[in-house]
Amino acid sequence: MSETELEDLISLDDIVLDDVYQYHMPPVRRIPPLLWTRIRRDLPNYLSEREADGSCPLQAILADFEDMVQHLTDSELIKQLNIVADGMRLGGVILAQHPDMLASQIIGRLLPVKDIYPRVKGLIEQCDNLGTQHCALVPAFHILHTPGGPLKYSLEGHPFAVFGFCLTSDQRFILTISNKFLMFDLMTGEITCDINPEIPGICKLLHLILMTSMLLLIQTTTR
Repeated sequence: MSETELEDLISLDDIVLDDVYQYHMPPVRRIPPLLWTRIRRDLPNYLSEREADGSCPLQAILADFEDMVQHLTDSELIKQLNIVADGMRLGGVILAQHPDMLASQIIGRLLPVKDIYPRVKGLIEQCDNLGTQHCALVPAFHILHTPGGPLKYSLEGHPFAVFGFCLTSDQRFILTISNKFLMFDLMTGEITCDINPEIPGICKLLHLILMTSMLLLIQTTTR
């Protein structure tokens, strides 16, 4: 069973998805890639990986990373190896179908940490120089999610997917819309305003006009 099939299998478990999506309903109920990456890192002792059909799957490459980490003592090197491995896991769905896009995935995800980790920088430079031999789509900027990074707040409260959002002019609050309006304080992550207009349908195309420091004019349409 491939890693993609494992991800599909977990995504079929309604109990798991109900726990993941307690506060909102996404357009497609599927295990989030970031959550799967974290789960996958907790399972190395429960999975056995091997080559299939004469090819070397991504899982086998990641297993080599994990084996290498177990035999290293340099904490900085271990950290850099884990960042690269997590970046490859995040791109696992794409790489399973298009392995030639490895350079694109590494550059697109790890570019923000290029100047922090010297070995990652060397890898990115290799991908930049050699990646076009396999795939013409080599990004010049950070375009994909980078593994790791602190999660400050989880802005929860909408029972349905969010179809629009706006920041206030002072960058202090964010107003989001779905079937209702929620305003979050970005300093604390708390909901400061909860408005249910009781309009049939889902709100979209949000326009926010600051009238005064405490008064907002909200223009929107529904579908």
